[in-house]
Amino acid sequence: MGSLFSGLLTIRDVCPHCGLDLRGHDTGDGALFFVMTFFCFTTVLGALALEFSVEPPTWVHILAWSVYTIGGSMVLLRPTKALMVGYQYRFRRNELSNKE
Repeated sequence: MGSLFSGLLTIRDVCPHCGLDLRGHDTGDGALFFVMTFFCFTTVLGALALEFSVEPPTWVHILAWSVYTIGGSMVLLRPTKALMVGYQYRFRRNELSNKE
């Protein structure tokens, strides 16, 4: 299988394995929106749960939740973007075949 990405988040123009043209598959900020929404929601819930159960100092919150949010976003952003490219390929292909 060929690699979908040429950099950290840059999608290749053409698949090196099969030659599939990937130029039209632009996810924009869609993947970022889903990842950011997930981490914002879970960070707020986790911070409230931690605060009401343990009441740690503010620096613990800042350190813990910044590491969680930034680290988790970096881990999930690439697979989410790849998933969105896959969905675009699937549904655009079906859309094009229905027009013919």
